[in-house]
Amino acid sequence: MTPSLCRSCVALGARILIEKSAGMSAGFTDAEYRAAGARIESSAARIWAASDLIVKVKEPLASEYALLKKGQALFTYLHLAAGPELAQALLKRRILGIAYETVEATDGSFPLLKPMSHIAGRLAIQTGAYFLQSQLGGSGVLRAASPEPFRATSSSSGRATRARTPCRWPPGSGPSGAGRSARWTGGGP
Repeated sequence: MTPSLCRSCVALGARILIEKSAGMSAGFTDAEYRAAGARIESSAARIWAASDLIVKVKEPLASEYALLKKGQALFTYLHLAAGPELAQALLKRRILGIAYETVEATDGSFPLLKPMSHIAGRLAIQTGAYFLQSQLGGSGVLRAASPEPFRATSSSSGRATRARTPCRWPPGSGPSGAGRSARWTGGGP
């Protein structure tokens, strides 16, 4: 929840509790949340106990399962297929779980999943480059400096669409920091 969304919810009559420093990694300060009308709370357990709706970025940790309150609603990425223990904890406490990744727009798109997919795609370039280092068992090839197109191999699970666009270098990673595109040579339609 951003301070802007917090302000909108407060204007509609909601009481918003934000865990101390929860927004720091996203660049939001406690002062911004206070100015938006939220109460800053140092105890996550108190927030879980006092709230009918919990909004999180990621699924609850196993250590948070005991904090789930019967009848509570939880709005977050849940990834239940990969977390049967979480699914059981939600069922046991009769939690209404609304998974960001399953919210579907009328046009069939997944608007809450899209930004995370963009982030994952961009991180894939960084992660791939990291593991290409020879000291990590990679080929040692510096792809950002390669003048030739490269063969891209990828795999995914879940709901995915085959890439039909060129592999793109992130800005500043190509020759002379200019960024460039490489032809997709991975085959397929």
